[in-house]
Amino acid sequence: MVRVGAWLGALGLWFCTAASGQNFAEATALLRPESDGCEMKRLRPQIAVRLARPVPSALLANGLATLPGCARERVIAWSLRPELDRLQHAFEREIHVRHARAAGPDLLRLVDRLAEAASDSRDLLLAGTRLHSLYAFALLDEEDPAEARREYAKARTYGHALLAQPGLLAGAAPRTAAEMRLRLRGTKRGDVPALTWAAAAWGLDADARRDDPGALADQPLVEAVLARAIELDERYYQALPHLLLGRGLGSRSARLGGDPARARVHFEAALRLSGRRYLLAHVVFAKTYAVQAQDRKLFVALLQEVLRAPRGLDPSQALANAVARERAARLLARVDELILPDTEGK
Repeated sequence: MVRVGAWLGALGLWFCTAASGQNFAEATALLRPESDGCEMKRLRPQIAVRLARPVPSALLANGLATLPGCARERVIAWSLRPELDRLQHAFEREIHVRHARAAGPDLLRLVDRLAEAASDSRDLLLAGTRLHSLYAFALLDEEDPAEARREYAKARTYGHALLAQPGLLAGAAPRTAAEMRLRLRGTKRGDVPALTWAAAAWGLDADARRDDPGALADQPLVEAVLARAIELDERYYQALPHLLLGRGLGSRSARLGGDPARARVHFEAALRLSGRRYLLAHVVFAKTYAVQAQDRKLFVALLQEVLRAPRGLDPSQALANAVARERAARLLARVDELILPDTEGK
């Protein structure tokens, strides 16, 4: 059965072939595999059909060949932005964790290649920030922490480049939370995806570098970005800004800048605003706040809710929910290790 990873590899080969000036029709043929498995049918957003239309083919065949290599790559990268967005959403709808883990590296290489070719594209910088963050957190964070740290660092690099785009934080980066809040006053609701994913990458990377004193200093800046995202659109991506702020505040002790009371408020907002359909929120709430507070009752209730949730709860977040089920089962098995058995919780 052909997997999505094989098709992503074909798309990457198409990009290299077309960008090198070879025959466009031959390059597009690379995107038409002989057979489709069920995963391929579900995940492929018909890029081959779109790229094979007569007008684009003629334009590329007659026009791209006359451009210098870097300019040719840039044109192709910009033309693929809508298709990459569809593929990104399809990745998040994958129901099998193992298939997503296998396909992820090809998808990341593709977005890296496209972003390299059009490094000033806000859409591609956002895709790089989002995909590297998602892949590392959902598929590597517990399974391969060293690789997750490398992916978080790459996501942070994308995120900082994204924040430096016009309309966000163009110019020197703010050094204090107060300066960050001031500089973000001009941002609008349409900027929330960029703010949220840049903050996600920055915060996850800082959390992975807890031994680095500079990482602790980053947290107030991250919190300021997330606070602005919440002001503009607190419901974005299953209330992700609330979830991320709760995670940041709830995974650290008060001595290190954590705030359990505020963390709980944001976690509960994330559950409420997402309709309790984004199951990773339950898992992060349990793993951070409930463990820090030694609230055994809350810990168990959150994770049991994940395991009782019906499959297909939210098809748009199938991958996140599948990962949540796996992690919830592992955490419940460690309850006596993580929380004192006689802790009743609040």
